[in-house]
This record gives sequence, C-alpha cells and structure tokens, in this order.
Amino acid sequence: MNQFYVRIQLNSVNGPSPSGQTYADLHEAMSSLGASRQIAGQTGVMFDLPNAEYLFSSNYNAVQVRDMVVRTVARFWRDAEVLVLDWVTVAFKLKRAD
Repeated sequence: MNQFYVRIQLNSVNGPSPSGQTYADLHEAMSSLGASRQIAGQTGVMFDLPNAEYLFSSNYNAVQVRDMVVRTVARFWRDAEVLVLDWVTVAFKLKRAD
C-alpha cells in the first residue's frame, strides 16, 4: 500500500475567503476518502497535521490520488491547489493530538 501526503490550498483571489465551514467541509470530504489529519509517532502517540494537510494510504498512484482529491474539492470550492507526495520515511515536530 502506498502512503501519500496531501496538501490542499483553497484560493480566494477573485472571490470570498474560505470560511471555517468550508474547511470543515474539506475535512469531512477528505475523511470520507479515508484521509487522516493525524500521524502516529514512533511510540504510537498521535500528532495533528497542520491545517489542510492529510495522510492517505492507497493502492492508487500519486496522479490518481491527486485527481480524486481535485474532484472531491471541486464539489464545494472552485479554486484549489493540490499537492500529493508519495512517501516512505517521514520526520516531524508537530503538536500532540488531544
């Protein structure tokens, strides 16, 4: 199974800025795809990812994941940028999840 890091930027150049509800919709939509907003440390302790960043496990490749995320976000936000990275090893310093 492939591990992906997904970053979504909701743009507002010619329109309203994304609201808290828009981000809640984004989180719900990404969760429905199986994406997580948390990452487990080496000891199993969970940490929160920064806003609009997700981890996703799939047998898809990065292009397929990108296309799926773009289609999902387009249902509620017109102008978004999506970055998908396939990763094996990760190091981080994040806020511990509540």
